[in-house]
Amino acid sequence: MTTLVTGATGTIGREIVRQLVDLDHPVRALTRDSSKAGLPGAVEIVAGDLTDPTTLETAFHGVTTLHLISLGGDDYAPLKTAREVIDRATSAGVRRVTVLTGTADEVAVARAVEDSGVEWTHVRPVELMSNTLQWAGSIRAERVVRAPFGRQPHAIVTRGRRTRQPDRKHSPRST
Repeated sequence: MTTLVTGATGTIGREIVRQLVDLDHPVRALTRDSSKAGLPGAVEIVAGDLTDPTTLETAFHGVTTLHLISLGGDDYAPLKTAREVIDRATSAGVRRVTVLTGTADEVAVARAVEDSGVEWTHVRPVELMSNTLQWAGSIRAERVVRAPFGRQPHAIVTRGRRTRQPDRKHSPRST
């Protein structure tokens, strides 16, 4: 039961790959440039491009689960080839898909997966803690966070590692 992770060299994909490897799960990572992947040795790295589904035949061979990003290409545009990607994946034997979406423009990717008949899970984080590093300069210089989302509420997602909580003294409650 091999899992193919698309976006495997990105912030979320790299973490998914790491966790699957930690669980001794067979992982195949899709990347447009395998020489820059920098993934653990246990990971099978395959070249392919979601914007050109004809490049994905090798990637899908023997895969039963897929983590699909909803962006394609260097410009991070919403993936326009989602239906063809999913058709090729299901024809090759993929039966379960997680879909990472972030904006309303990417909903078409989620719909393509839903319409395919496979088991699916949508993952839609609003913001990632790693993205906050971009704020460092404006925080240092102006003590302000500048971001393009205006008044949109955020629930920032972390890597999920446990951190040691400081010892806290609790006073007993009065009864």
